[in-house]
Amino acid sequence: MKRVFSALLAAILGLGVFVFAAGCFTVQAEETYIGPNFSEDFESYKTESESGYDSKQISAKWTNGWIDPPAEGNADSEGADDKYSIVTDPKDPSNKVLHMDTATMNSSFFYLTIKDENGEAIRVKNFEVSFRFLCAPGGEAYWFGIAARKGEDTRYNGTNCVMMNGRVWSQSGFRPDAYRQLGMSGLQLSLKNEDRTGDFTPMDIADIYADWHTYKLIVQDNEFDMYVDDVHFGGATITQTSANKHGYLSLISTVANVYIDDFQMINKDTEAPPSEEDPGETEPVPDLSPVLMGEQSFSVTAGEVKDLIVGIDTKDQIIVKVDANNRGVMSKYYSYANKQLTISGDYLSGLDVGEYEFLVGTDGGEVTFKVMVTEAAEEGGCGSSITAGSLVLAGAGLLAAFVLTLRKKRA
Repeated sequence: MKRVFSALLAAILGLGVFVFAAGCFTVQAEETYIGPNFSEDFESYKTESESGYDSKQISAKWTNGWIDPPAEGNADSEGADDKYSIVTDPKDPSNKVLHMDTATMNSSFFYLTIKDENGEAIRVKNFEVSFRFLCAPGGEAYWFGIAARKGEDTRYNGTNCVMMNGRVWSQSGFRPDAYRQLGMSGLQLSLKNEDRTGDFTPMDIADIYADWHTYKLIVQDNEFDMYVDDVHFGGATITQTSANKHGYLSLISTVANVYIDDFQMINKDTEAPPSEEDPGETEPVPDLSPVLMGEQSFSVTAGEVKDLIVGIDTKDQIIVKVDANNRGVMSKYYSYANKQLTISGDYLSGLDVGEYEFLVGTDGGEVTFKVMVTEAAEEGGCGSSITAGSLVLAGAGLLAAFVLTLRKKRA
């Protein structure tokens, strides 16, 4: 009887342990976070050439400050429908795609933020996002890509985020471009290869306008890596607190003419985003304004074809403009390398005599310096020497004649 009781007690205890373990496993499984994914092929929408086309038809999956204004009468023009449309694929009329055309707009910034199935903008930290793109001519050094971990759902500048872009410099010049944005200040990232042992290797695409390509961005904790057609396109390791949080994810462009299709985001988060971000310690915003290194004023001679070199530290920010007395200087007339701005003598030789204030602007700020254009000195040469010599001889002859006349009078 004791043996039966002991066996029965052991069975009950064993069953209890099993039930307890199963309960723990169930609780643990219930706590596993699965974040929302996102997929868009644009096939469910009408194209702008079809009757009944509505530019806000994409609002079930996409948002921005124009599609969903934060307040009545307060729509954000950076997301307006004069910058995007649903059209047929230029390479395949049976396919529908998104066209981002910001190349001709006075305000060329644009963004679209992804939503979940409940219509809420998705906040995500770790993810893999990809889309197909077809570049078209238009714009000047235009770029497009992803703004991730955005603190607010606004355009890329004005909020903390990381931007990873492809930039079309020319038909055969397609390069990566990346920034860590801190409010209105943008810190350009120095992109590295996949294992971070050296700088990225530029891709060779003979004609970026010829065909569709695939962009992919993989973000995991501090690591950000871009790929184009499955080839590494540049990466960065970012450890700053401002870039290491959950945030909104947007498709972005500036001065661009590009078609987008088959957009996907795979959520790799294991923890849900906090309802409100803990600001923690405020990260100081660095002063990224350019500064002069050395002289602040210069003198050149009118008509002389000679380059002017000005020492400027741009703090790794791209020069976006150079003005002379509020008139823009074309980019072909200046270059920047090794903290030196070189202004072409071809440009300077065309300036009239006078004082000019040159302004150099970057994403971080502006700096000015003075250039005085002076009259050219009278040219010398054989003609001048002969003239001067003739005058001297003539003067000497007159003096000799005068002396001779005086002597004759005395005699």
